[in-house]
Amino acid sequence: MKVVNLEVAYSCNMNCKFCYNPWKYSEKKEYHQQKTLPADEFYQVIDKLKKWGVEMLGFSGGEPLLNPEVFDIAAYSKKQGFKNSLLTNGVLVEDNAENIAKNFDAIQLPFLGLESTHNELTGKKDHFNTSIKARIALMEYSLPTSAVIVVNKQNLSQINDIMEIIAAMDMRSVLVNRFLPGGNGIKNIENLQLAENDLVEMLNIIEKSADDYGLSIFMGTPTPLCLEGLRSYKFLIKRGCMAGKGLHCAVDPAGNLRVCNHSPKILGNCLEGDPQDIYDNSDYVKGFMDLRYAPEMCKECDKLAECKGGCREASNVLYGSLNAPDPIFSNYNSLN
Repeated sequence: MKVVNLEVAYSCNMNCKFCYNPWKYSEKKEYHQQKTLPADEFYQVIDKLKKWGVEMLGFSGGEPLLNPEVFDIAAYSKKQGFKNSLLTNGVLVEDNAENIAKNFDAIQLPFLGLESTHNELTGKKDHFNTSIKARIALMEYSLPTSAVIVVNKQNLSQINDIMEIIAAMDMRSVLVNRFLPGGNGIKNIENLQLAENDLVEMLNIIEKSADDYGLSIFMGTPTPLCLEGLRSYKFLIKRGCMAGKGLHCAVDPAGNLRVCNHSPKILGNCLEGDPQDIYDNSDYVKGFMDLRYAPEMCKECDKLAECKGGCREASNVLYGSLNAPDPIFSNYNSLN
């Protein structure tokens, strides 16, 4: 395992419309919040992840900086030789910039659109300026800072403008995620969900903007490989679903292991067992490896082994089936 998304807090000081956290959707009961681990128990989890061969921990949540012990946990992680990355909404960054720079090797900040669109998507007045202040506060420490864009129907037309802002803030890399329904996102899907042609348009705009502004682009969400008009994009590394490939997974604030941060399925608890054993012996994980969750529409496709049918967990969360088509192919209004 290369990377583990370490969720250190359930709580958040924002209410983003697109938030995928499985505990954000109260009508679904597959996932329940439990007690957040104290620092000493996170240390035990980190020790086990080290034994597994994990190289990087992506601290997230919720909002990770709301955990009062987050810097203790991050300091322990660095002491064990991990690379630490912080995925934050930026609200608490300005007041904690020095500690962040000391305990993390990289940070990701949201830049989601022009000012009014950004603020509307985050549900927080003036948050656009908060992200800018967070970036400025970090400049003093030369901490590698990436921007994060969650591309959706509301900001698709603003991607080039967002890229220009990111470049002007002297950020050289951008993590691009397409909107995937889950958590709060399910409640707001009709205003956020991209169509098939939107996703291809997104990729084309990103490619041009990245070249124009000298930005390195990383895709954090899988792209179905059968989309009409799809070409070969040099930044499209995560081409298909990564679940079950042994490259990344997630550990929630209670120490529960999941195949990814989008998944509500708990495989086992890292304090109660060995995470490598849990992962390697999970029939649920093996289902991704042997393509058991392929949608019917994908079973004859020669790209299936690489693509796996797009995001299996987003389909599972939205439709209640791992074999459902990726949400990009379906009309939400036609759902029962």
